[in-house]
Formats: sequence, C-alpha cells, structure tokens
Amino acid sequence: MVTTLLTRGVGYTSVIISLSLLSAVSGCSPGEYQQYSGDCMTCPKGTYSENPPSYRCLNCPNATSTLTDGATNHSDCVYEKVGCYENLSTVNDTFLDVDNDVKVQSCVDSCAEWGYLYAAIQNATSCSCAQMNDGTSSSGCDNTDCGAVGTCGGETATTVYRTGRRKVAITTIDYTEEDLTAHGLNISGMSELEFRVLACKDAHVRLMYDRANYTHEFIEVVFGHSQNKYIGIRDRKHGVVVGDLAFYPGSYLDCFNWKFFRVSWENGTISIFIGDENKWYSYDTGIVFDVNYLVISAYGGTQCCWQMFA
Repeated sequence: MVTTLLTRGVGYTSVIISLSLLSAVSGCSPGEYQQYSGDCMTCPKGTYSENPPSYRCLNCPNATSTLTDGATNHSDCVYEKVGCYENLSTVNDTFLDVDNDVKVQSCVDSCAEWGYLYAAIQNATSCSCAQMNDGTSSSGCDNTDCGAVGTCGGETATTVYRTGRRKVAITTIDYTEEDLTAHGLNISGMSELEFRVLACKDAHVRLMYDRANYTHEFIEVVFGHSQNKYIGIRDRKHGVVVGDLAFYPGSYLDCFNWKFFRVSWENGTISIFIGDENKWYSYDTGIVFDVNYLVISAYGGTQCCWQMFA
C-alpha cells in the first residue's frame, strides 16, 4: 500500500511518499516530473525539480522564476532582470523605504502580488509596476544602491524585472466554460493555483485529465454551492453523482467583494485555502490522475468574475 503524508505551512507544501511509490518513479531526472501515467515531463519555467522522483515540480518562491524550463535546483529561482528602460508606462509608484539588500525583492514581490507582469525600480528609491514593457532601451541605469543584484535604475531610467506571475481576468456566465490553457495559463506539472472571485454563488473550478470527460479522472470544486451555503468537492459535473465527496459549510462568496482562494491537488488529495479564514481544508478523494486542464464556470444563470494567478 502507498501511504502519503501531506504537511502544510505558510507558503509551502511538502509531500512525503512511501518507498513503494518512490521505486515506481525512479526513471525521471532532475528538472523533470513524472505523470501518473508514467511519462517523464520537463518542469515548466518558474518551477524546478531537485531530487527525483517526483510527481510535481516545485514552484519558485515569492515572485522569483527560472530562466528556462527544466530547472534542477531552488537556486535557479531568481528575480529575472529584463533590462534598463525609460518612458515605461507604469502605475502604483511607491517609495522604497527598505534596506538596500531587499529593494529588488520588495518591489518585484509587491508588483507580483498586485498581479502585474513587470516591476521597475528608478534610482533605488522608487518602485512602480507595469503590464507591458513598452519603454525604450537605455544605458542610464547606474545606481547600485540595491545590494549584490546590480543596478537599480538611474535618474530617469528604470531597471525592469519580470514578476514571474501572470494575472488573467475572466467573466463566466451561466454554464459557459473557460479553459485556462486558452488564456495562456498552462497548469501541467503544477499542483496549485490561486485566484480571486466575485460572485454571489456557484463558482465552479474543474480539474480534468481529459478536456471532454466529466465522469472519469475529474474533480470539481464548487464555491458558494447551494445558494452560497458551502464549498463542495465532487467527482461528477453539476451533481450527476448524488451528494458531494466533501463539503465545508459557510457563506464563502460575496456579491460585492472579491474573495481569495487557493486550490491544490497532490496524489488524490484536494486542498482548499480560504483567504478570509487563513486556513486550509484537505480531503483525500482517492482519485489520482494528472491534471492537464483547469476549467472554470458559473451555474444556473449566475455570473462569476475571476482573477486567476499563475
């Protein structure tokens, strides 16, 4: 029998798998993960795999990312510098009142948290964010008051970093489904996704192996189920199965306020993080499969507004 222990802390997930399972996945190399079907796949950019075997790649911490696919060590996770630019269209200009050694980290992490793709530091004192790099190349980044990372902009120029994060805004109405891969969010090899949702009820998140199969290798998490009375986890679309695998009572959605959640999947265990409670709930479904698609929708005339982060 394979036994799995799932442990959690703030910002990390650890999975300890028994030796009987480890022996079954020993064929993969560092920088790869093994699908439950047995194939070895390369870890995508922004993730790494140090010590195979593993069924999932590990996410880089904070707003760091890897520079290529197939990273093999956590040291490959860096704040990715794009270059030196002027006249960048930025927002959220804030004063960097922190120690030099953490100026880049503070700026890039803040822009990532707000959902921006780029962070820009000017003269080591100003941090701003942008959704596109529309500036003109410059040689004016000569301020070095930012520790060992190099330059932090100049009098008129900014050093620009990628945040390693992508935010997609989607609205779903009624039964219309949105596949996140169609919006540039590839979840293969990943084990967690975070999002915000604005809805009165019935926000559906579907984890799927086969995009067309709603009854096999399929898990659905429903936020605001049954008139916003609970969160439900089930293995059939729209309640074809009688009852849910698990449910957590509470009015977790709000018609007028964004609510923050995380959903993670690992070796058949579905875990849900509820931002309002700062708390995780986990349930072992006993259904183990590779999650290749993540699909969202509303239900029964409801409108849901989503902000998906990856």
